[in-house]
Amino acid sequence: LPLLSLLPLLSLLPSATTFCSPSPFSPTLPPLSELTASHGGFSWRSLLTRKVASAMSASKGAAEALEFCRSSDSAVIATVWPTAASQVAMAREWLKECGASIIYQEEVDLVQESGALACMALYHGEDWLRTNCWYQESPLPSGPPPQPWAGAKWKAALAFRQQAPMHVFVLDVAKSGSSIWSGKYGIRNRMMKAVGSIGNSCLHLTDDQSRELGKWRAGGGTRHGGGMECDSSYAYHCARVLLNPHSVAFFNREAPLAGDLSDAVLLGRFARYCDWLGDPTFVDVGGDGCFPVPPI
Repeated sequence: LPLLSLLPLLSLLPSATTFCSPSPFSPTLPPLSELTASHGGFSWRSLLTRKVASAMSASKGAAEALEFCRSSDSAVIATVWPTAASQVAMAREWLKECGASIIYQEEVDLVQESGALACMALYHGEDWLRTNCWYQESPLPSGPPPQPWAGAKWKAALAFRQQAPMHVFVLDVAKSGSSIWSGKYGIRNRMMKAVGSIGNSCLHLTDDQSRELGKWRAGGGTRHGGGMECDSSYAYHCARVLLNPHSVAFFNREAPLAGDLSDAVLLGRFARYCDWLGDPTFVDVGGDGCFPVPPI
């Protein structure tokens, strides 16, 4: 689809709007299953318009959940990837069995083409996104993706196999202990078999942030392991990625360019996004219940 034909629509995506709850408008839009096929199985115009509506209707619950993730040592986010969208109930039941308290849940619509960029944000700073060092764990039928950001492309190929919402659970694991992390491999395997996918393609679980949250809030940044380490994706970070409507709008706005992760313009905008993503001084939710405009 020619990029020029999208420009009038992309201008509607709010890059300088303060999102509040309740929404100032609530247009009636078709469900994803009824969108007209034209690109990747869906109409870009209908799908991107849907993103504006979902971002503008961000709830008070989302704001409170985001603040919880950025203030509580026991906060964890569990996200059912689009590949396993049909298995949300299985994930929910497992979370309850682990003793986790579900304090909020939301469906987040991302354009499928923005999947690799979203992975680069959710796992920001982890080396495997560039090196693709985990590829042999789950080889793709089409072969390894090309550089740059081969690891992010590989993860997106696993996790974004279809256009479907990401289901986000915000959890308090104060009473569940480490069982939620020790049991994640079993539930991932069950979900994988249920949808006929491969590899770690169904459920993302943020890491224990009890030792890291205070450092980040004090301006110490986020610890990122090198090499093959993949244990520095935290709730305080992922909450901003998934629950701040400005972030969701950013990914859907950049979707037409996200197929080329070597594009200098795209990478420049993503670098500004990541600066904001890691800023502990930015207030995501104002006293008026609105989401202030970030510098992205």
